[in-house]
Amino acid sequence: ANRGKTAEAAVRKVLAAKASADFCWARWPDMHSGSRQPAPSDFITCWQGRLVLLEVKEVDSASRLPYKNFDTAQIARMRSWVMAGATAYALVYFSKSEEWFMASVNWFHENHRLEVNGKAVGSWDMANEKRWPKKELQKLLETYL
Repeated sequence: ANRGKTAEAAVRKVLAAKASADFCWARWPDMHSGSRQPAPSDFITCWQGRLVLLEVKEVDSASRLPYKNFDTAQIARMRSWVMAGATAYALVYFSKSEEWFMASVNWFHENHRLEVNGKAVGSWDMANEKRWPKKELQKLLETYL
């Protein structure tokens, strides 16, 4: 199955409702929509001149995101935008606990631990990090975007 589409649809709904004269957003084309180039993130938003990249992940877990689901190449692409002045976040939906976790792409870079032969193994554990109930997605996005 194409995991992540439920979370992306929920985010799309909130962004569409927020659209106004001073807030715009777009969904980057990805491999599933025929793009041959890797996108920097799932969504791009701009509010009053502040550019934000937003990557959305969905996992069948209560608190963990496997490293393979957010690979180092994508983190590096997002961090290059940060170095150019953008802000970049990853938003993770945990379907088992029905909670959201959101952090700067730098959090994922700094908390990436295990590599074997240059490949990431393991996962990020967000069990002790602030998470938001499923129904509070709009409040969460308004807090960060």
